[in-house]
Amino acid sequence: MKTDVIRRCELLGENRQIFGKAFKWESDYMAIAAASIVTSMGQLANISKIEECRKILKSNSSWVSVFRGNTMVPLIAKMSMVDNPEEYLKKVMNIYDLMCKNKLKGGEFRVMAAIELADQVDLIQVDRYIAKSADIYKRMSKEHSILTSSEDIPFAAMLALTDMDTEYMINDMEKSYDILAKKFFSKNAIQSMTHILTLCSDAPEVKCQKVLDVCEGLKKAGHQFGSGYELCALGLVVLIDESVETIVDLICEADNIITKTKGFGGLSMGKAERRLLATQMVASSYNSDINASNNATVNSMLAITLAVEACLVLCAISASDAATTAATM
Repeated sequence: MKTDVIRRCELLGENRQIFGKAFKWESDYMAIAAASIVTSMGQLANISKIEECRKILKSNSSWVSVFRGNTMVPLIAKMSMVDNPEEYLKKVMNIYDLMCKNKLKGGEFRVMAAIELADQVDLIQVDRYIAKSADIYKRMSKEHSILTSSEDIPFAAMLALTDMDTEYMINDMEKSYDILAKKFFSKNAIQSMTHILTLCSDAPEVKCQKVLDVCEGLKKAGHQFGSGYELCALGLVVLIDESVETIVDLICEADNIITKTKGFGGLSMGKAERRLLATQMVASSYNSDINASNNATVNSMLAITLAVEACLVLCAISASDAATTAATM
C-alpha cells in the first residue's frame, strides 16, 4: 500500500503543475484542490481538455455567475474528467437551480453539492436526493444553529447519497461531536469531521478514539495536524481498515513526499494543508478495504472522494478568502 501512496503523491505533483499552468492567475489553493480531485480519481490531467472545458464554462455562464467564483477551477477539473463536459456542466447547473428551489442557498458550496449529485444521480431521480439533502441540512441547523452554514451543504449532499436514515445520521453525528468537542478547539471543524465520521459504521466512541489516536501519533512523529478546517480531513482515517500505527506511518510518508514536491512549498500552502493532502493520498489509496457503512448506497471509493472534495474545497475557499482579506487590509 505504501507504494500506491507514493505513486499518488507523485501523480498529485504532476497534476499540480498542469493546473498551475492552466490557471496562473487563480489561487494556488484552487489549483491544488483541482489537482487533488483529479488525483483522487487516479487520473492525470489533460491541459488541452482543461482549456476546452474553460471555454465551455465561459460560453455557458456570465462573468458574475457563481460558477465563475471560487469553485470554477474544481468544476473545470471535474468537467475535464468526463466524455461530454458541456452536458455535464448543464446537468450541474440544472441541479444547482433545483437546489435553490428547495431553499438550499449556499452559492459556491451549493455548486459543490450540485457536482456531487451530478456525479451520481440521474436528473429524473435527483429531486428526492435534493429533498433529503435539504432535510439533513435542516436537522444539522436545528442541532447547531450557529455552527451550521452553507459550507455544510456539500456534506449534506454527500450523506443524502447514502440510504442511511436521517435521524440515525444526526444522532451519530451528535454523539461524535460531544466526544470530540472536548478535545479540539474549532467547533466548525469538528462538526465537518462528524459528517465524514457518519460514513463509518463503528460506534461513535470507537471511531472518535481512532481519530484521537491518529492525531496523537502524528503529533509525536512531528507531523501535527492543524486546528482549522483541514482538521475535518482526519475523519477520513476511520474509513481505513488499518492499525493506527500504519495510518500514521503512511500519512507521514506522504507528507514528506509532498513537502519536497514542487508547488507545495511554503509560498503555495502551509503545513496544515499539506497534511490534509497527505491524508487524502492515503485514504484514496484504499478501495474495498474502506470501512464504510454497510448500509450506505454509495460505495467506499465514492464516499472517500466526496468527503475529500468537500474538505479540500472548504479549506481552499477558507484560505482564499483569508488571503483576499489580508490583501485588502
